[in-house]
Amino acid sequence: MDEPIRILRLYIFTVAMAAAALGAIARVVDPPRAAAAFAERPGIAVLLAGGVLLGGRFPLHLSYKTKVYTNTALLVAAAIVFPAPEAMLIAAAGTLIAELLPFQSWEQALFNTAQTALHVGAGSLLFHAIGDPGAFSPRPGVADVLAILAAGTAMLLLNSAAVAEIGAVQPRMDPVRSWLAGLWKDVPEHAAQVLCGVLIAALAVAARGDPPPAAVPQPPTNRKPREPVGRGFGLPVATPTG
Repeated sequence: MDEPIRILRLYIFTVAMAAAALGAIARVVDPPRAAAAFAERPGIAVLLAGGVLLGGRFPLHLSYKTKVYTNTALLVAAAIVFPAPEAMLIAAAGTLIAELLPFQSWEQALFNTAQTALHVGAGSLLFHAIGDPGAFSPRPGVADVLAILAAGTAMLLLNSAAVAEIGAVQPRMDPVRSWLAGLWKDVPEHAAQVLCGVLIAALAVAARGDPPPAAVPQPPTNRKPREPVGRGFGLPVATPTG
């Protein structure tokens, strides 16, 4: 086996293991909400996974040499609406199916699936850690705006760094220089897709509708009923008259 191919496969497995570790950590950090997320919103999860599949399979051709993959907007929406484990599952499912339909190599399918799940999981963790601990609101507050900026930035940095690194392995280029060279070109497109993802997330939350909070049950008490004033002090007790 050639040395560049061996290094390439080692890097792909490293990214895959990092994605698996992040998913396991996210599941441990927030098990109740993550476990119930898919059960509460199965239709939204399926629609987002299908959007990721279609966006990755059919890019928009803006010009002869320019095409835009719109799956980033769906990935951002998944990171906002769902906790990290479910967002990673949606991202991985849609990306893997998109990779298998025009199958080229297992290395490409594994890398694209793993690195997509990785940066979506990181973005989802950041968003839910910084933003409102409750569900995302169609009218986001200051904390949600900061969370969106942090999550979108993390997703861009991780995605571009992973792609630049694998692109620099075989020609033995400087990965940092390659990453920085393409990073600034991706910022405008990524910002537009983050905005679209926020709008999709707001529509998904508004369409779902959250049930009103259930009444909190009160614990039973053993307190005795209050005696009428005057009893025990030798005073007459007032009694109701019919």
